Order: sequence, then structure tokens, then C-alpha cells
Amino acid sequence: MVKINAAVSLLAMGSGALAFGYGQQPHRYPVEEFVTCSTKLGPQLNRHVQTHWNYKTRTVTFTEKYTTTPHPTVTPTKTKTKTITSVVHTTTTEPTSTDIATITSTSTSYTTTTNIVTETDTETDTTTVTTTPTTTIAAPADFTPIAQEPGFVPRIKGRSVDAASSSNSLFERSKDTLQCKGGPHGPVFWPPLHPQSVSCTKFIEPIVVKRVTYTARPHTRTARPKTKTVTTTLQQTQTETVYPCDITSTVTATTTTVLTSATDSTTTTTTTSTTTESVVAPQQTFQAVCGPDNLVSKANGGQGVASVSTSQPGTFIPVSGTLSPYDCCVSCFNTNACRGSISFASGTCFLVVGTDGVCHANQFTASDRFNTQQGASGTTVSNGPCGLLTNAGSAN
Repeated sequence: MVKINAAVSLLAMGSGALAFGYGQQPHRYPVEEFVTCSTKLGPQLNRHVQTHWNYKTRTVTFTEKYTTTPHPTVTPTKTKTKTITSVVHTTTTEPTSTDIATITSTSTSYTTTTNIVTETDTETDTTTVTTTPTTTIAAPADFTPIAQEPGFVPRIKGRSVDAASSSNSLFERSKDTLQCKGGPHGPVFWPPLHPQSVSCTKFIEPIVVKRVTYTARPHTRTARPKTKTVTTTLQQTQTETVYPCDITSTVTATTTTVLTSATDSTTTTTTTSTTTESVVAPQQTFQAVCGPDNLVSKANGGQGVASVSTSQPGTFIPVSGTLSPYDCCVSCFNTNACRGSISFASGTCFLVVGTDGVCHANQFTASDRFNTQQGASGTTVSNGPCGLLTNAGSAN
């Protein structure tokens, strides 16, 4: 009897407010948690399925850099004074004098005093620039991506890995192996599988953050000056004295009047400060083992992947959730004895896992293979850490 395994991968992230640290003192973000569960499947139907837990911890550290550049702007103000003069005429008649006539002459001098008042307005503009660093984890030196396999060449018909069965077609050989194909309503498996036991691994990632702030040298800019007009009104008084005709002698008296006016002159200085903040977002991690060379959806002259076959000691494990081909490949590298991954256009992911728990790193097995077909599309396959998927050729 063939034993079938399946795995369910769950992802959970911790929540909470971020705690930033200033200077070189590190602070901690909320802890991120990743849970991967593996379900062992078989033909027997069980009412109670046991779950076994494992825990792993790994710390992620990154540095946030903030750069502040002040840009003060000075705007001078010019004051233009406009003066309007108002004249008031006054006539005075002296009493008649027989012997002495007195003439009063009045002169007026004007003095203007300017009071300067300075006002300063400050405006601050802040610009935030966010960058996201990416850290790439290199693939092991002995790892072979699926597109760089020695046997990854165009083929006309599918051939058996075993020379003794070379006369049989790919579909005839698949009758004795477990099949995973893309059906109209999702992946199709035969024979039917039922849960036997569940094994979960919880990955805990505490995040440590360091924040460093740099202040650049300020750059002062002088804007075009603004002109302010102030209007001042001055009043002048002219006095005319009329004397009777019967004056026999005249005496002239001179009187000087000083008029002082005050004018306020306001000077406004506007200072604009521009601050630029550079924020570094939490860095992202890219697994090079799941790069483009290890994600294949077409082969053998542009034909799409049609099906993947495996037999004892291998089986298909479903992964819960909607995953991209890259995430499906990463899930394989986080699962023990995983020899490859299968990703469908709907986001469904399956892993090819050895039931004996033996890791055949960077090696082909006689049971793990995929074939292509003209018109097939939407399926992506990749190699895993414990084996390589063989290109079995075209099924056309």
C-alpha cells in the first residue's frame, strides 16, 4: 500500500505599534511568526488526527537612516513712503491802530520721524523619501535550478528514466504512480487521500531596529524682495493778516511753528525652512534558490507543463492559502525532504516530498518527473533542496 503525505503552510504575523530608536540604541519591532504544518495523508479515514509542534527562532536586524537637510529662505522687504500735504488757510484782521501797525509773519518747519518695526515669519516644509532595501540570500554552490539541469533540453516524446520500460508511454507508466494534474476545477489526485497526522513548525523572528539621524549642512536662499507702500498725510497751516488803511507805523513780528509727524515703517522677513527626511523601510529578503532559473512553466520548444508524476517513496503535499510560484518554491525549502514544487495559476501550491524522509540533495530520482504538452499553461514547477524533477519530454 502506498503512503501519501500532504502539508499545510500557515503564515501569521505579530501586530503592534512600531517602536523607533534614535541614535545607535537598538529597539525591537513586533515579533513576526511563520507557521508551517505538514499533514500526512493516506488511504485510511481517521476521526482524530494528532498534531505535533516544533519551534525555531531567528533574529532579523536592520538599520534605519534619516538625513535632515535644512534649506532656510530669507525674503527682504522694501518700504516705499508716499506723502500727501494738506494746506489750511487762515485770515486774521488786526484792530485799527492810529500810530502803530503790527504785522505777524508765521513760518512753519516740518520734521518727519520714521519708526522701523521688523516682523519675522517662519515657514517649514518637510519632504519624506522612503527606500526599501532588499537582502538576497544566495543559493548553495551545489544547487542546480530546474532550467539548468543537464537533461533540460527540447524533446519530442516522453521517455522513461528506466531503460527497461522505455517502450511504454508516459501515460502508461503514470498508471502505477501518484498523479497531480491541473483539472478544470483545480488540481486532481488519484488515489483519494485522507489525513493521518499533522506536524507543525513555528518560526519566530524577533526584529531589532537601529535608527541613525544625519543633519546635512544648511543652505540659505535669498528670495526676491517684497515692496510695501506707506502713505503719510501732512497738514500745513497758512495765516494771512489784514490791517486797516489808517495805519501810520508798522511793526513786523516773526513766529516759527515746528510740526513733527511720525511714520511707521514695517519690515517683514519670511524664512522658509525645507527639511528632507530619508526613511529606510524594513528590508525584504529574496531567496536566490527560487529565482527565474528555478521557476519553469514552459519547456521542450515552448510547450506548457501538463503534469507532474511521482511514486514511492514520494508523494504530493498541498500547501494552504493562495501562493505565487516564488512563495510556493520558498515553502518547499522550508519543508523537510521536499524534492520540488508545483504552482497553478489559481494560486494553489503542492510539494513533492519523500515519504522516507531521505534528502537526495541535487540528485535525480527515478520517480520524480514532469512532462509538457502543446496548449497547456498556468503551471510552474521548481526543484527543491532534496531532489531534482526530471524533464520527461512532450506528451504530444
